[in-house]
Amino acid sequence: MFEMKVECPRCKKIWTVRQGTDAIQCDCHLYCSQGDKPQDCSVTLQEFSGQLGWPTGLHVNADDEGDDVMHRTYYCSTHDEYTYKLPVLIECDWERWFSRRAPKRLRMSHGEY
Repeated sequence: MFEMKVECPRCKKIWTVRQGTDAIQCDCHLYCSQGDKPQDCSVTLQEFSGQLGWPTGLHVNADDEGDDVMHRTYYCSTHDEYTYKLPVLIECDWERWFSRRAPKRLRMSHGEY
């Protein structure tokens, strides 16, 4: 079984993916700006089913809602902070991985073929 390492473009975390996996989802959207990993925060998805009042947008009972109130979809109860990060889906290109050749010194044929 082969393994490939892929890097998240947002948080630069390295993931090890086994052969046959087409894509992997990074967990960097599961913590707020005050945390460094998902274990630091207790993030829950906020679902809104009420009315949106223009121009204030979604009212989430926060003192300072900021400018972008429509994109607050996660809430960290540990740090009392709203956050919005799209999940990152990292695609695994196995054809490209298999097409790369090893350096000549590492090949058993030593580059003769």
